[in-house]
Amino acid sequence: MEKKPNYGLARERKNSESDKVKLEYANLKIEQERVKLQQMKADLHFKWIRNISLLASLITAILSVAFNYVNPKKQIFLAFAFRDKTWRMDICT
Repeated sequence: MEKKPNYGLARERKNSESDKVKLEYANLKIEQERVKLQQMKADLHFKWIRNISLLASLITAILSVAFNYVNPKKQIFLAFAFRDKTWRMDICT
């Protein structure tokens, strides 16, 4: 008696390989979205730091003008710096 090939097993194997490919593709898409979100978060953080820097520059300019108006004989320069995750103000005469 001749043995007939079992096409059902081959079909199941093909389907399981197809499912693996689909799962890998889905995981790749999820990883791409995760990277996009991290990039957006970094961009937002950078924008906040830039806006705070601009605000600090404006405050520096206002204070410099005010100090120089009060005492015009003594030049005062103010400088804001963001170092080690803290804001510092330096007054130079």
